Amino acid sequence: MNNADFFETVVPQKLGKLTADAKPIWGSMNVGQMVDHLRIGVVLSIENTDDIITTPEERLPAYKRFLMGDTPFTEGLPKPEAYNRVKAFEGSLEEMKNSLLDELKRMKLFFEENPDHTAVHPNFGHLNPEEWYQLHRKHFTHHFTQFGLL
Repeated sequence: MNNADFFETVVPQKLGKLTADAKPIWGSMNVGQMVDHLRIGVVLSIENTDDIITTPEERLPAYKRFLMGDTPFTEGLPKPEAYNRVKAFEGSLEEMKNSLLDELKRMKLFFEENPDHTAVHPNFGHLNPEEWYQLHRKHFTHHFTQFGLL
């Protein structure tokens, strides 16, 4: 399954099964925090064009190889500081899920209209649309697994 199918089919399906009483298998985020965390990541892939890359430059090629490979994210990774600069969504879980889906649509359209766009991920450096899709797929898979959806 390619990334487009994942975001157009799997993500809405899994979000539809997510309930307000869902508990994480690991970690401290509640379900609303997790959905908003994913939304913020999508926003950053469009808007975070001028941020500090915290990974030493000589390590970036290895980080990108990891990103583009099949190895999943591990439990307990720290959240990049950039996530704290995006305003949290306030609303019900259903509103949060809809906001996340809206941001995914906005990202897809933005990437289609701006194929040369890059934005900074503090750990992985400057990412193009293909790399952002891969990062989001790993990120969504990580948190959907955290909440037993995958």
